[in-house]
Amino acid sequence: AVVSTQSTGELMGGDQAEELNRFPGSEMGRHLLSVPCRVRGGSDVTVLLMTSHFESLAPNGKERVSQLDQVLQRMYSGSSCALFGGDTNLRDKEYAQRSPNYPVQDVWEVCGEAPATRYTWDMSQNTNLRESAPSNKARLRFDRLLLRGEDKIVPVSFELIGKEKLLSCDMFPSDHWGVLATFQIN
Repeated sequence: AVVSTQSTGELMGGDQAEELNRFPGSEMGRHLLSVPCRVRGGSDVTVLLMTSHFESLAPNGKERVSQLDQVLQRMYSGSSCALFGGDTNLRDKEYAQRSPNYPVQDVWEVCGEAPATRYTWDMSQNTNLRESAPSNKARLRFDRLLLRGEDKIVPVSFELIGKEKLLSCDMFPSDHWGVLATFQIN
C-alpha cells in the first residue's frame, strides 16, 4: 500500500489484478506492468499505475516510440485515471513523435519544468559510469512520469532524489536520479 498523510492507496486484486504485457517489438525482453490502485482520501479514485523500462541504446529509438504509444493506448483503455512512470530511455525528439490521439500530462512540465530537475540521467554529475565511459557527459531526461488524471489527480511537485553517494561504496544508488512527485487528489 502507498500511504500519505491525506490518502491511502491499496492495490486491487481479484479480476482487476496486475497485468504484465510484453512489448512485441522488443529485442531486450521489455514489458509493461500495470496494476489498478484505489486511492482513498476525500474521495475515492481508481488509478491505473504503470511502469516499464523501455528499449535501451540510441539506435532503438523507433522501438521506444512504439513502446510509448502502447503505454499511451493502455492509459486510455478503461480507466479514467492512469499514471505511468519509468525509465523510458526516450530522447526529447522521440517523445515529440508520440501519438496525438492520447493526450497526457508530463508531470515535470506541469510542475514548472524546473531546469534543476530536468535531467534524470546526468553524466556530468553522476559518476557511476565514469570508469566505463570517462568522457560521457550526456544529460538526458530518460525517466518520465505521464498522467491521465481527468482533473481527479493534479501534480503538485516534482523533484529528483538519490543525488547523494552511499557512504558504504562511494557511489550513487543508480546511474539515474530517482523521481519523486506529489499529487493532489480531487
